[in-house]
Amino acid sequence: MKKHILPAVLALALMILPVAHAETISLSGTVKPAEEVIAYASAGGTIESVYVTAGQKVSKGDPLLKVATEKVYASQSGTITGVFAQAGDDADAATDTYGGVMYMEGDVRFTLSASTSNAYKSAATKYVHIGESVYLVNTSDSTLTGTGVITAASGTSYTVEVTEGNFTPSEKYDIYREESHAATSRIGRGSVSRTDPVAVTGSGTVVSVAVKDGDYVEAGQLLFETLTGTADGGAAPSATLYAEEDGIVETVSVSAGSTLTQGDAVATICKTEKLCMEAEINEADLAYLSVGDTVDMTFTWNEEAIATGRVAFIAYTATEDASSVTYTVHIDFVPDENTRLGMTATIDTKE
Repeated sequence: MKKHILPAVLALALMILPVAHAETISLSGTVKPAEEVIAYASAGGTIESVYVTAGQKVSKGDPLLKVATEKVYASQSGTITGVFAQAGDDADAATDTYGGVMYMEGDVRFTLSASTSNAYKSAATKYVHIGESVYLVNTSDSTLTGTGVITAASGTSYTVEVTEGNFTPSEKYDIYREESHAATSRIGRGSVSRTDPVAVTGSGTVVSVAVKDGDYVEAGQLLFETLTGTADGGAAPSATLYAEEDGIVETVSVSAGSTLTQGDAVATICKTEKLCMEAEINEADLAYLSVGDTVDMTFTWNEEAIATGRVAFIAYTATEDASSVTYTVHIDFVPDENTRLGMTATIDTKE
């Protein structure tokens, strides 16, 4: 009979000893990001506007910021005679290859390279003035006439821009101050040259072209826009950076007016569907919580807001202070539209 006493005592002792997971514990938790997305600048330049601030909730496709494009305008009125780059093309490469992103033929199609050597012999006709209007007569056919303006002068040489008349390069014209073509008003003679088209250059990646070959434009009209940076897969970089995920903006590292380089990190966004509850568990309570355990979370802001979570992991590195040793616990849960980063909750384990 004595041999049965020891097993009976052991069985009774096991019934009295507590089972670790039969205990419940309560923790204090804070909503933290479980997954973050960094928004990188797709183009460089000066930031024109920043549309978000830290703590703001954004949806996929919402604008985060806009970079000011470099706008190139027509320096004169004229006709576009060639366009060698489109959105997504490298403006510098187009300039290296073709001499410009596009060309313009100005309203002034012809000029005269003139001299006072054939002027009427008087002091007044030997001295010309920049800006004065003149009258032109073909030396071979006096029925061919026109008008012009003196735009440059140096010594006895000067340049006349043709403002009216049909001219042919290399032809020669006498130049007069008076519309009557009086000999005493003759101030010289010049040879006709075609005005060279003007190359319009730019730098960076072309993001938009506002004109096409053959268009007539006024001085000051927008021709094209560029951004600093290279095209991604042939697509022009966008001046506006958009959110790629639904989330909460945690940080914004730029401001309007600052300079941005393509690839710079501009904001950190926490995915709204990837929030977690973070808590600290005392070393003495580790036996009562395991990865995979289900817990109830009661939010401080509203005691009726109760969510169910699952322990995702318990850190193996301790957090130590003067009074205790704790370990970080991450709990996965499904956030709703009211969940905000930094919210606190009481976490209760289940028996």
